[in-house]
Amino acid sequence: MKLIQDNKLLKVRAIKDLEDVDIKLYKEDVWIAEVQNEYYMIIKRNFKNSYNECKDKIIDLNDAKCKICELNEDINLNVKYGSEESFIVDMNGIDNFIFANSQVFNDDLVRKILLKLNLLDKNKQYLRFGCSGARENDFHPGGEVYESSLINGVDGSGISQNVSGYLPNGKEYSTSISLYDKDKIFLREERIVYSHTTFLDDCGLENSKCILIKIEPKKDEVSFLDVLNELATRLKLSSYAIQVCIQSKSDTNSTKIKGRVLRHMPEKAFKVLQEATDIGLEQLFKLENTDIMYGVGTKYDRYEPEWKEFTGGRQYERRGHIHATVIGNKNTFNDKHEVFHLRDVFVNPSTSIQVVLTPVDNIYRIYPIYKCKNEFFCKASNKNIDNVIENIRKKDRGD
Repeated sequence: MKLIQDNKLLKVRAIKDLEDVDIKLYKEDVWIAEVQNEYYMIIKRNFKNSYNECKDKIIDLNDAKCKICELNEDINLNVKYGSEESFIVDMNGIDNFIFANSQVFNDDLVRKILLKLNLLDKNKQYLRFGCSGARENDFHPGGEVYESSLINGVDGSGISQNVSGYLPNGKEYSTSISLYDKDKIFLREERIVYSHTTFLDDCGLENSKCILIKIEPKKDEVSFLDVLNELATRLKLSSYAIQVCIQSKSDTNSTKIKGRVLRHMPEKAFKVLQEATDIGLEQLFKLENTDIMYGVGTKYDRYEPEWKEFTGGRQYERRGHIHATVIGNKNTFNDKHEVFHLRDVFVNPSTSIQVVLTPVDNIYRIYPIYKCKNEFFCKASNKNIDNVIENIRKKDRGD
């Protein structure tokens, strides 16, 4: 795992036993887990990525030229992780955010479920990265979380460089802080709202499915996320992990970032979209040529009908869900988010852009659920899980 910061690495606690985890098959590729008298549904979805391996290929898009490069470790991103055995885990979702229900969970729950389902190879390590959130408590300010850990398949332990971005009192830009537990030695377990992360196994360059890309914008003010989305379509990728490294190489022709930070976790169900907008703070700021922006996330066609209904038809995270952190000269950090939900980057021909896309076919979505009269319902939306399962299957079949 490549380090992106100077902060001390945190330890990830091992899962000592799985006696409190009971998982039963409910339907094909659907399981019900009972953990400490709480229920969860795990549903597996499969996506088909049609990308054919190619080297040194130039892909010419409307706003950028993209070069597929040979994999090598002399870059700022990780490319030796990610065989066909990699997978994505989505714990909770936008429904928990909208309904302000069942928002708090512990990350060790996710690791317990993965271990119980034998999804982690005990002889491997996994690069885990993506997006999550944390709330404020008496020893940590919480914030938007940039997830980046190296996890051991044998017991879910590991090391982490997770950081969160919180808004100090009276400030409009986030400050970065390590996501530590009370002892400041171990990674904090508690999360809020969602945890959308990918697990890429350590497979070496020879077995890696990573696609290393150098992007060269053709003009100023190009939307990086639009380019990335168009590129993935051209590469025939439908589900993938994302790593990004962006640097500005010019003082005069600036690279600008649009980032969003939650002010606090939702306190009550939203009635209108503006309420969901008001809970966050979105800023447009300059990436100095002394800074580096790292971004990590995932992209696939999520099943989030509550979001479509709430927003009048919008697709949730249509360009992927990416969290980012900016590192560099602290003296220039007065007017920029340090950790944030990436909304876009506006790049130009002088911007240096490295991207690693890793095709990931298998997605595991975990829903907190409850039992009533021998039926199960989603905690956030109160929908019967049989209806949720069938609607997901219809979506995946294209019905």
